Amino acid sequence: LSLYFKDKRSLTRTLACIFLIIMATLCKETALAVLGVMVVFDLLRTKSFASSAPHIIVITICAAVFMKFRLWIQRDMPYFDANENPASHATEPLTRTLSYGYYHVLHARQLLLPLCLCADFSGTSVPLLESIYDARVLGIVSLYCSVCLLLFTVTRHTGRLYGMTCCSLLLLPFLPSSNIFFPVGFVVAERVLYLSSAGFAMLLAWALLKWFDSKVSYVLLGVVVLVYSSKSFTRAAEWNDEISLWTSTVECNPRSALA
Repeated sequence: LSLYFKDKRSLTRTLACIFLIIMATLCKETALAVLGVMVVFDLLRTKSFASSAPHIIVITICAAVFMKFRLWIQRDMPYFDANENPASHATEPLTRTLSYGYYHVLHARQLLLPLCLCADFSGTSVPLLESIYDARVLGIVSLYCSVCLLLFTVTRHTGRLYGMTCCSLLLLPFLPSSNIFFPVGFVVAERVLYLSSAGFAMLLAWALLKWFDSKVSYVLLGVVVLVYSSKSFTRAAEWNDEISLWTSTVECNPRSALA
């Protein structure tokens, strides 16, 4: 992205960025969402669609070809049983929709407030939402309203190019794991938030520097970095061996099917 965000951009640089993204996608499919971030950046940076159309067309064609190639390699769409993704096997559309929405809330909580990180949320770890009167629906409404408010605030700000780029890096990489387009094989997974965490970090730093005095901003940024770094350090220690990993899983989620 830093290569693509240069002031002077050429088709060669665009193709180089696409190549790097495809290489990253071979390691983890969510990297393909960065192509969407490039498209958003092009649309916001230029005043007319015509000037950015060549780059967007190239990005779209390359993304379509690679996705076709990826599906050809896999042959068939994967099947996930009810233990891996219970909501996808719910018979009632309302239950499925509400449960998917609550999965989004859990991912947002993992990103914003990672106090309880868990390696397994399968099975009955997260009960399905079967009614709109479930108290957890308030969390779903709050999340979606917060996202809309964030986008509205950023688009009205003077630095909307950087802000919207951060928002796209925050939201777009999560879409393939959101169960919106197709069911996935997990309820909550930390690994799908790697790119989103980069967008969150950039957006948080931008907001602090814009809304607070420079000295206050640096102090707050320092505190945030210290807190999140300490959590990363302790979480990495939990992955040292299976005993420590599953012990932490039971402490965080006693209903875990695997632990």
